[in-house]
Amino acid sequence: MNYDQALSKVPFYVIHPEYMPYIGEKYEDYKILIVGESHYIGQSPETQKFTVDYFTTNWWNGSCGELDAFFSGWYDTRLVVKKYLTGIRRHGHSIFTNCIKSFSDIVLGHPINHISTEESQKFVYFSFMNFFQMPSLFEGMKFWDSLTINNTEENAAAMWHKAVEKSSEVLDSVIDVIKPELVIFVSKSAYYAYKGSNAKHKDDENVKGVCHPGCSYWFKKRKSDGLCGKDDFENCLKQFIGK
Repeated sequence: MNYDQALSKVPFYVIHPEYMPYIGEKYEDYKILIVGESHYIGQSPETQKFTVDYFTTNWWNGSCGELDAFFSGWYDTRLVVKKYLTGIRRHGHSIFTNCIKSFSDIVLGHPINHISTEESQKFVYFSFMNFFQMPSLFEGMKFWDSLTINNTEENAAAMWHKAVEKSSEVLDSVIDVIKPELVIFVSKSAYYAYKGSNAKHKDDENVKGVCHPGCSYWFKKRKSDGLCGKDDFENCLKQFIGK
């Protein structure tokens, strides 16, 4: 099913179509939506050109021509996934790799030791988007942390609340359009932000949250229950296919 006609009418995607979610060609088989934290742009605190004030003025109305000229490919959701599927990978792509490994093992019954380009194609079973509908200001940095550097606490908090509000609205719209049967946040900070908002679907039973697949807690066992992020993700899948 082609969802793009409906998605393209979401107000945020009218001004930022590059943020439209990736929808794999086999998404309909299981209807699982993976939600990450955020894209980021390729600047550092020492070389910062685009500040929170720039985003406050420009991002939410789409007048970001200067930013696009520098970093447009950095926050194009479908392009990021396409690059991964064609073997163009960076450290941050572990979010895709580790989700594929668990999905292949638990749902498809095919354990993967090494993620070849062929095996990576299994990401087509997912839909994917990042929660924050604005990039982190610095390469590889968590969204909230990026707002606090070279900025006042007041400005950072104002942008955080604005981003959570707008992002929750967009995610709700995506859920209404593609109707996933399982939504898994692979970012605890994004998950808690969404759950703490006034979002329409925040209390849906099929909305789950686990840690980021690229962080140490994906494999590090907790003392409290002996589980790790990978276990949490796989338990979500087990409960889902056991219905």
